[in-house]
Amino acid sequence: MAKNLRRQFVHQHSQNGNLLVSRLRKVRELQIPVSRLSFIGAILLALLAALPLTWGVSPLPFYPGYVSKDDLRSRVDFEWNDEAAAAKVIRDIESNHVRVYREDAKWTWLNDVLTPVVNLLEKASEVKNTKLLQAYADEEKIILTSEQSQVIVDGLLAEKEGFRLYRDVVEPMRSVLEERVFSRGVLSDERYGKEVGVGGEILILSPPDGRRRVSLGERNRQQPLSIAQVIPLLRDWFRYEIAVRPPMRQILSDLLGSRLRPTLVFDAQATNALLDEAKNEALEKISHFKVGQVIAARGQSLTPAKIACLHAENQAFLLHQGWEMILFRFVGKFLLLFSLTLGGLIILGMLRRDNPKVLFGMALGIILIALFAHVTNHAHFPVIRLLVPVGVLVGFGTLAWGRSCAMAALTVACGYLLILFEGQTGLCLAFLAGGSLYTYALPAVREKWGVPRLSLICGFLSLAVVVLWAVSSGEELMTLTRENWINKLFTGGHPLMRGLWLMLDWFVCGMIVLALLPLVESVYGRTTRIRLYELQDQEHPFLRQLLVEAPNTYHHCLIVGTLAEAGAAAIGADSLLARVGSYYHDIGKLMKPQYFSENETGVSRHDSLSPTMSTLIITSHVKDGLEMARDSRLPMAIQDMIAQHHGRSIVMYFYVRAQKQASEGEKVNKEAFRYPGPRPQTREAGVLMLADSVEAASRSLDNPTPTSIRKMVDEICMGRVLDGELSESGLNLSDIRKVTDAFVGILNSMFHGRVKYPKAKKELPRSR
Repeated sequence: MAKNLRRQFVHQHSQNGNLLVSRLRKVRELQIPVSRLSFIGAILLALLAALPLTWGVSPLPFYPGYVSKDDLRSRVDFEWNDEAAAAKVIRDIESNHVRVYREDAKWTWLNDVLTPVVNLLEKASEVKNTKLLQAYADEEKIILTSEQSQVIVDGLLAEKEGFRLYRDVVEPMRSVLEERVFSRGVLSDERYGKEVGVGGEILILSPPDGRRRVSLGERNRQQPLSIAQVIPLLRDWFRYEIAVRPPMRQILSDLLGSRLRPTLVFDAQATNALLDEAKNEALEKISHFKVGQVIAARGQSLTPAKIACLHAENQAFLLHQGWEMILFRFVGKFLLLFSLTLGGLIILGMLRRDNPKVLFGMALGIILIALFAHVTNHAHFPVIRLLVPVGVLVGFGTLAWGRSCAMAALTVACGYLLILFEGQTGLCLAFLAGGSLYTYALPAVREKWGVPRLSLICGFLSLAVVVLWAVSSGEELMTLTRENWINKLFTGGHPLMRGLWLMLDWFVCGMIVLALLPLVESVYGRTTRIRLYELQDQEHPFLRQLLVEAPNTYHHCLIVGTLAEAGAAAIGADSLLARVGSYYHDIGKLMKPQYFSENETGVSRHDSLSPTMSTLIITSHVKDGLEMARDSRLPMAIQDMIAQHHGRSIVMYFYVRAQKQASEGEKVNKEAFRYPGPRPQTREAGVLMLADSVEAASRSLDNPTPTSIRKMVDEICMGRVLDGELSESGLNLSDIRKVTDAFVGILNSMFHGRVKYPKAKKELPRSR
């Protein structure tokens, strides 16, 4: 018997080997079509990513805060309108512009101010009568009181012989007015207050063609005076210049002060014309760049405005070069992108050659990232380029395609960004570092809200990479202050601010990945570990219902889960999927729990049924469980394990019973006693089939010993192999040996012998 089993085992093994060889040949035959598909896909992706470069904004290897290593000079003449800089220049010019004043003719002004006072003095020397002098003053509209008239008359009469009015009084007054007042200029009190408040310079136009600039300041003794300032100054000057008595000198200064008028008159039209000229000249300087003109000096930290100017220069340079340069740039970008894409698609084809959804998903994700890079590659929005959704591609790829495929997609995407952003190595390294951590750690996340938490950790890693790259590139970190942090936050002008935007990007990507979890299961048929960890919760409705309505089935599922987990771990399969699938593989028994042996209490209900009807009831739990799983939207992997955990095996108990009940010569149809199948299609489903059979058989052991357990496990597993139930599962003989060893270890620990504790002796009542 043992020899026959061994021969059948070897025969089956050789058949499995031949099947494996035939499949490898088919894979070789598929290499050419897959290579062609990768080649065509690489061409299309590279074209879609490179075409926008022919008319879009050309990228530059600069970002806010970038420290220029050399002087950045203009290669062509170009115009650039910086609205912010223009507005600042205009504000500066308007606040400090030159005001124009026209100067009155000197002799006309002196005649208007001095002549009435001189005539009054001549009249006083002639009449020598205060009343007549007062009448003359009233007639000439000179403000003169009677007391002042008396002082003038008495003062002139009191002068000694040799006194001359023109020599001693009139000429000194004329000299003071001409040399000390008119030469500096006189403004009205209102205009003087405005000019002092504005500061700067004024332009004085003197007839016929004279012009001079005068700066206004507290220490400038040549600036114009106000009328209110001239009157007290006249008193001081007259004290040294006019040889008359003090009362008369004061009256003369008051008379001249009352006759004063401005020598400088504001010219609004000329001022506006000069202001417009200054504006146009300044705007011309900041908007027109010549060849060789320095745009950014060496060691200067670039601002968003400087980067915008460099973009304008680059666009002008490309237009100056013509279509030949644009074509060369396009060809170069296309070849780079094509090489990178072809390598990534070939790797993906090798990893998942039989799943074109992976290739399509990667292509769609990368082209969306490329388009996002083109749209955001504009100087007016320097921080938006930090929000590239690399995390969505990596997270979705890790959950839907696996770590290897997601890492290949991440590498290709970062290469695209490096090419499209032209040398922004720090940003691409940040995405690569964060994405690598995301790819490695995401499969181990056990709950949904662990995804955004992991995203924040990846964002913090990206922040660290950006800061370290900035330090190694010579960028200053101490430029961040309380006053400018908001501006640097919205312009990305500091490494810490760029890192904060990357953290926000990773967090948003994590939330998007969380929302895409149902799409991963429905489109790619993959069950995420997050979903599996949710399903293993013993508070799940199905498990709670099993515990209440079919407790022995529930206990059976738990033990099968333990066995399947150990067996899957032994061969490197998904042990979590094997355990969770074991928990739900018998949920179909909830429809008729009393018809299954583990839940029977007393008499079996199958005693009154025919073997065929009993078989129909027993095998229906697979179909019922599958319908329940579909209605509850359990993952496809769990549904497959429910449908495949019995494969096409025979319900041996009722088949033998039917043979015994059959009349002599009657042939029992063996196919009527088989499960509907299909056979296990994955290693996890194959391990579940073995674990389910082993656990059920272990209940029949009267005296479980390591030897009997080993014999029972080997016979059951060998029987499944010989029946061909595992031929489609991907399990080989080495895997089955490892699985059986794991089962034996678990069962030995479950059925290990226990020490018999001696019973305590009853105490006899003590005699008194």
